[in-house]
Amino acid sequence: MHATRPTASLQPAGSGAQHHRRTLLAGSALLLAPRPQPAAANPLDDLVALRHRTNAKVLTGTVTLAKLRLRDAALLEGDAARAALSAAALDCLDVRPNLQAYNNIRDVCTFSIVARSVTSGPAARHADDSAQALETAAALRAVRQGFAAVDARLAAGEAASEAFATLNAALDRFTLAVCTALDVKPEELV
Repeated sequence: MHATRPTASLQPAGSGAQHHRRTLLAGSALLLAPRPQPAAANPLDDLVALRHRTNAKVLTGTVTLAKLRLRDAALLEGDAARAALSAAALDCLDVRPNLQAYNNIRDVCTFSIVARSVTSGPAARHADDSAQALETAAALRAVRQGFAAVDARLAAGEAASEAFATLNAALDRFTLAVCTALDVKPEELV
């Protein structure tokens, strides 16, 4: 009788079901892997969009600061509340003494500066009669009127909670107008 020699398998070790399972796992991993966002047709479009998002974060930061200061002002009473409101207004209610002379030449209200930046440049440019420019101007007027209304209530010693709520809504509208002028969604600011 012949001695039988073991024959070497032509298939790699772990073949069969194991090999099939590894192939399926590798293929499914490729399907589940996050895919990069498609790039714009023009790489400069991506750069402009990034610049607009960055500008929107910086410019709407003034609104965030004002809202934080307003929250503090709402907790105070009398002259302390008016002083905190003035700080929240960012030179739109009472202009600081060191800016008085310049205020005679150009509006130093921080919200006005932001509005100019997103309508007349440098952050973005829009025609004066464009929807973006008109909404930004209307939102700015609402913010200024809101600060004036809260200040009047506080000066008269009246409850100002409703005026504070109206002012907060005006600040939210202003944020949305700035984002719209820069073609940025507000949720992209987070």
